[in-house]
Amino acid sequence: MDQELKTYLDDMRHQVVSEICVHVEQLNHETRAHAEQLNHETRAHAEQLNRETRAHAEQLNRETRAHAEQLNYETREHAEELNHTTRILLEDLRDQVQVVAEGVSALNEKVDRIAAEQDKKLMQYDMRITRLERRRP
Repeated sequence: MDQELKTYLDDMRHQVVSEICVHVEQLNHETRAHAEQLNHETRAHAEQLNRETRAHAEQLNRETRAHAEQLNYETREHAEELNHTTRILLEDLRDQVQVVAEGVSALNEKVDRIAAEQDKKLMQYDMRITRLERRRP
């Protein structure tokens, strides 16, 4: 190969390598710039998502507190209603027990009277039997 051609080709090779290096450096620069832009956009998006998540969590927290307060209110109302119903039932039961106690007392008095009458009659019969036995020869 001719020296002149060889020199020409070497120069071309150096020129192509030089242009490739320039393009590679430009591509590296563009890639870094694009990566920085993507990084910036990702951070901004993450911060936005973080703000939205916090706002949503705060909203859920408020709703949960409101729901808990409503449940507490309903529970207290139900407990008061149960207490009131229980007091009424206890008073009614107390009244019924009182009526039964009075009935038992009245029955005891009646049984005592009947027992006393029976004792009296038995004593009378016993006295009659004793008199009759005395008359017998």
